Amino acid sequence: MKRKSNFLAGLAMAMLAVTGFAQDPNIINHPGFVNLDEIPVPPDAAEVTEVDIGPELLGGMASMFSGEKHAEIGKELEGFLSIRVKTFNIDSMMTLKLRPVMEKMEQKLNRENWKNIVRVRKGREMTNVSVKYDKRHKRPMGLFIMSVEPGSEASFVNIVGSVDLGKLSQMGIDMNPNTLDSLKDAMEQ
Repeated sequence: MKRKSNFLAGLAMAMLAVTGFAQDPNIINHPGFVNLDEIPVPPDAAEVTEVDIGPELLGGMASMFSGEKHAEIGKELEGFLSIRVKTFNIDSMMTLKLRPVMEKMEQKLNRENWKNIVRVRKGREMTNVSVKYDKRHKRPMGLFIMSVEPGSEASFVNIVGSVDLGKLSQMGIDMNPNTLDSLKDAMEQ
């Protein structure tokens, strides 16, 4: 998960260096938005990465990559409205404190009809990948990833917009083939 969050963080920081657009305040009303501010960062965390890229910046990024050489990247970014990443290191105590926060987040997603497409639990280590799907328009509206490696790192990623898991894997974010099958199942329900 660290490699995935580092990729998104790196992409975001590179784009922020090129242009300086602010987050669209209306994005919080989008069904694919997850409020990462509800996830506390420990005050003593030595390593913290927070990225918040809104629609204006993503639109600018898509047009920046419109040339022949990078046209595919620009096309892949067109459906994204927001990319938010929150990653921080955690110790064993914070791992225990984070568990109820994650369970609360999971319950909220369930109430809002998010489909949990990947759920991995290995001891206290966990990774969840959830998608918000618009059945009427037959398209995803958001993707949310939360992952905790006890005593190491916690990562949370929210991508708002038309999220194509296949494109995410092409951009270097590994998605297990079972994830794609789970998304197809969710779309057919």
